Amino acid sequence: GTDLMKILIQNYSSHYTTEPFYLVESFKRVGVDAYLWADANTSTFDIFDTVQPDVFIGHFAYLTETPSILLSTRTRG
Repeated sequence: GTDLMKILIQNYSSHYTTEPFYLVESFKRVGVDAYLWADANTSTFDIFDTVQPDVFIGHFAYLTETPSILLSTRTRG
């Protein structure tokens, strides 16, 4: 089977931008497995463990080291 690229997009939307929603829908329309991390109560570890993304898109103001650690330690089978 073909593995689709998985992209996890953090919901950094605000009154000024809906970019995360636009990105998720755009990626889905071209066949990319895209997910919106919409629940701020879901921990970084839990969302990364569930989605297992190849790429993470987030806003720098909301990031910690955790996403980069989780992405760098992930291995593909």
